Amino acid sequence: MENSKVNIGPMKKVALVIEAGRTRDRMDLTHTPISFEFIFGVGVQGLSPFENALDGKACGATVFFKIHSREISELFEHLLLPLDEFIHKAPVFYLKATIDKIAPTEDREIVSAMAGASACGQGDCGCGCGSH
Repeated sequence: MENSKVNIGPMKKVALVIEAGRTRDRMDLTHTPISFEFIFGVGVQGLSPFENALDGKACGATVFFKIHSREISELFEHLLLPLDEFIHKAPVFYLKATIDKIAPTEDREIVSAMAGASACGQGDCGCGCGSH
């Protein structure tokens, strides 16, 4: 883990360890924890509810979410967490996200993350988002 005195904030690179389960106390939907990394705060509409829950937290902190599969897009917005396998196993599940690392970012990483966050993802829309 990185220095625990560093807190999550705008434009920080955040690495999470994610687990999922049918109950908050039993992470039985993941066989092994999943790593997920993203740049905090690059969403077109500001922080997602998921990012709001992580805002200001330090390495080692853990956040739990009770997730209904129909609410995933509202909770995560532009962040593409690898949740497909959990949705198919349980329409409602608990997600445990533990902050593993917080690091500064390079300009090119921020630009790339912002471009990805602004992609519309609406299919063959012609906007250049690459979603077909």
